[in-house]
Amino acid sequence: MAEGIMVAEIHDESGSLNPAFVDTVKNLLATANAKRLLEILEDVHPADLADVIEALEPGERVQLI
Repeated sequence: MAEGIMVAEIHDESGSLNPAFVDTVKNLLATANAKRLLEILEDVHPADLADVIEALEPGERVQLI
C-alpha cells in the first residue's frame, strides 16, 4: 500500500481484467494523483493498458492519456 491506496492485481483469478484494479486507476484519476498512477502503470503490458483504457469512461480516458 502506498499513499493510502491499495493496488489490486491487474488480472483476476480467471485472467480477466480485475475490476478492482480499474477502480484504483479511477480513484487515482479522481484525486489527480499522477505520480502514483504512473507508478502502478509503468510495468503494465501495453495490451493490458489498452484494456484498462477501454474500461474507463471517456472523460477518464482523456485524463489518463
